[in-house]
Amino acid sequence: MSSTEINSKAEVYYTLLPTRGFERSYKFWDLLAVQICYGIAAWFFLAGAQTGLYLPAKEAIPTILAGQCIPLFLIVGCGIVASRYGVEQLTSTTGIFGHRGTTLVLIFYMFCLYPSQAMLCLLFGQSATKFTGSLFGESIFSSSFGVTFFGVCALVIGGFIAWLGPNALKWFTRISAICMFTILAGLIAYVFYKYGIDYIWNAQPREPYMVDGQPSVAWSRASALETNVGMGLSWAFFFGQWTRLADSESTAFHGCMWGWGFLACIAGVFAAFTALATGIYDPTIWLVNISEETGIPFLSILGLILMAVANVSSFATATYPATISLRSKFPKLPWIGALAIAIVPILVLLNEDVYNAINKVYAFIACLSSIYGAIVVADLFFVCKGRFSMRGMFNQSKGYSYWKGFNPGALIAIAAGLACYLLILNPLTWESPTGLFPYISAGIPTFLFTGIVYVVCMKCWILKKFPVTFLNDIKYPEQKQKNHTHFE
Repeated sequence: MSSTEINSKAEVYYTLLPTRGFERSYKFWDLLAVQICYGIAAWFFLAGAQTGLYLPAKEAIPTILAGQCIPLFLIVGCGIVASRYGVEQLTSTTGIFGHRGTTLVLIFYMFCLYPSQAMLCLLFGQSATKFTGSLFGESIFSSSFGVTFFGVCALVIGGFIAWLGPNALKWFTRISAICMFTILAGLIAYVFYKYGIDYIWNAQPREPYMVDGQPSVAWSRASALETNVGMGLSWAFFFGQWTRLADSESTAFHGCMWGWGFLACIAGVFAAFTALATGIYDPTIWLVNISEETGIPFLSILGLILMAVANVSSFATATYPATISLRSKFPKLPWIGALAIAIVPILVLLNEDVYNAINKVYAFIACLSSIYGAIVVADLFFVCKGRFSMRGMFNQSKGYSYWKGFNPGALIAIAAGLACYLLILNPLTWESPTGLFPYISAGIPTFLFTGIVYVVCMKCWILKKFPVTFLNDIKYPEQKQKNHTHFE
């Protein structure tokens, strides 16, 4: 293979060139492994644990499954265009937001990425301090300093794996997914054996949401649902960087739906059951308690290894797509520079306030991702219907310029979506300015309202005011082909 071919292939995998059919090496099981490694980590464990502290089992299960799978189904279209044209997600939305508008999308993406990645580092740190404490006793590395120290270690290790690229990640996630599911199955079996199904099913939530000093069923239900809806919507920014590597659109759709959906939710349901049984939010404490109750230190160590592998895997598989999005927007930015931008700001968030505020973190993410996902999906089904020009995506001067590089319709929809969400729920103070929350959630109504505003703006104004003159030149990819190799 010539050096030119090697460099070309590198640019494909690091996003400066679209992928062609023979370069799309991710099959269904590969995508499934990636999404499992995404999901079985801090996000699902902590969101599930909080749900178990708020709700009984009969309510926790449908809240986790519906709260995460329904939003995921709503936004799964975010990865279709990226799969169809072989471009990463930020590039695939150029026709929707405009060349300069994608910069705003990138900012939203980074603001969603940093707190969610901090969760992974913090749970890794918590796991590592428990691990060192069980092996070597009390020391500086089993204290709060150890949480930060090991959190930074997770950041470095996960960043290095992301730096290796998608082929290395493919093999890493294949092995990690099998390892994690095996250990998780063992932990689930132990929890049911120890406490029994009847005890867990009838257990009352230990820490329901309090309003004026009294437990509130309505706020507990709405808070748990909004956390899980935020989890489901949060994947909106991550689809395209993986689906562009899928060998077909069907693989892209089903791999994401099953991996991020039902299979990953198993970790959340397990966490809810364990929180109901123990009344404890922190998954690392569950593992220590298991060891003490059984007198078998190996069980604790095995579980803590699960936490470590899960969170490093998730960090790597989330950092890679963020880094290629940065490079797609700033092509001259070196890979290591993009990697630094994707991970260094996370250091600011490595504190316990973030670790113990999973509801606020994912409500904040739901606010941004519901708006972005709604616009992309609304465009896919009701406006351009996935028909874009490859030339328009990459041509900064004659491509999708709209108004000074921004799509005004998308900007209006973003503003409307932000207003809608914040009027229903302030994610930082957990207060409802209009009083609508807890009677309705915030994420899904914002998704629907934003999508409607976008479609109205595009149909009634933008497509008439700013016609895309090169749409007639598009050669629309044939849907039944497994590998799409010729696009205009």
